[in-house]
Amino acid sequence: MPRSPGWDNFAFIFQGMKLARPMVNSLLMCAAVIGSLVTSARWRPGRSSGVGWPRAGFLRIFFLAGLIVPFQIVMVPLLKEFRLIGIEFTYLALLLH
Repeated sequence: MPRSPGWDNFAFIFQGMKLARPMVNSLLMCAAVIGSLVTSARWRPGRSSGVGWPRAGFLRIFFLAGLIVPFQIVMVPLLKEFRLIGIEFTYLALLLH
């Protein structure tokens, strides 16, 4: 426990430990997930109301098949592709993974 409370601890966390960038990365990923949830909630494939995509069954199976493959198997080729096109350590690569 600190002997006396002060704001120096917060300055050390953000400057000394460089915590600001990982926090921004987490906020961007949360925004991307929320955006994905909001946009996917508007389209309900397979509903009888007529709102939905044609070939929704194929898309559902396609995305479920992608969930079967563990990310660790895809990670190395994906990082090689990001390095090849020059976006290895960028926010775009973070959002595309």
